[in-house]
Amino acid sequence: MANDITPYAAFGSDRNELRQENMGQDASLSFGDIEDIEVPTGGDTTFVIPSAKGDTRLDTIKGVIIAQHDKRAKYDTEYDPANESAPACYSTDGYIGVGDPGGQCSECPDSKWDAEKGGYKCGSKKVLYFVPEGRLLPLRLELKSAALGRSQDRKIGNNYKTYMKQLFEEGVPYYAVVSAATARKDKSVNGRPCTRVDWTMVETIPAEYLPGVKAYSDNMKALLN
Repeated sequence: MANDITPYAAFGSDRNELRQENMGQDASLSFGDIEDIEVPTGGDTTFVIPSAKGDTRLDTIKGVIIAQHDKRAKYDTEYDPANESAPACYSTDGYIGVGDPGGQCSECPDSKWDAEKGGYKCGSKKVLYFVPEGRLLPLRLELKSAALGRSQDRKIGNNYKTYMKQLFEEGVPYYAVVSAATARKDKSVNGRPCTRVDWTMVETIPAEYLPGVKAYSDNMKALLN
């Protein structure tokens, strides 16, 4: 993903001039303009990052997390890619569900582990908005419960929750560091192949860039709300 864009160019004022030059009257960005990083599943270890030069495939991606939120969705039918149906119940914040049954997600039995099914009736995801190194705009990174989970061997890797806790313990906001996400093959509690995503801090962002990063993060959060 190497190019002529400096690592922190996304958080400087020059990006606005370039965006206006390239996009003209369409320079404003909406939620629907954000592209997705394809997150590996089922034991695969390759992220797929879209770009003007074609897809880039990497086992580790580095960049800055500028916003995050939870989401949930419950389907009454098995997934069929040829005939996708709307969820019976969904939540865009991970707290309040809309649909059947709806209500408080934390109190809903569908959000609890189903031993018979070996999973959750209502699946949860962590949605990250991630500016990769050498890019000016954020990409969306959706982590399913398997990718968020810890390895059976707890000595291996940091899952996302552990990583966020470690940053908190050091008094560092998640948008103030360059983070690295590495996909790793593992096994679920049922012995099935799955993909975990491990997180580490690469470096802290230089102080002179932090106001721009904070403004970028605040703008992204406003867009999500």
